[in-house]
Amino acid sequence: MKLVYYYLARSYAEELADAYDLNPGTTRAILWASFAAIVVLAGYTFSFSKQKRLMGYAGLLTLVIGHSLLLGLIDANFRNSGVAEKCYVMTRTSIKTLNRVGADPETGREYRPLSPQIVEKIDACRRGDRATQIT
Repeated sequence: MKLVYYYLARSYAEELADAYDLNPGTTRAILWASFAAIVVLAGYTFSFSKQKRLMGYAGLLTLVIGHSLLLGLIDANFRNSGVAEKCYVMTRTSIKTLNRVGADPETGREYRPLSPQIVEKIDACRRGDRATQIT
């Protein structure tokens, strides 16, 4: 059972390291801290004491929610591997970026994965450097 906890903690630490671009030492520290927390809290969930069981459930729930919040706070366009994290759709007046695939409900256009060139265009639009019609 502790092996399952270890792999759970390892995947958690690897996701955080990839998302926040952490060095290996920090990643190992997060791994061991989360592994220890999972082992202790999982042990509490099997206790005969109702108070310890509730502490175990609350602690594990806090770890899961905290992990999701930490990963959710990241607003990156690309993963470290270079894969696009977001998609975009161009409309007549703007370029929308979203975290999902599919089609834009307003225009019906399909979302496409971001590329570095599109990110540059989006940044230029936000700065006010928009294309103008040549007369």
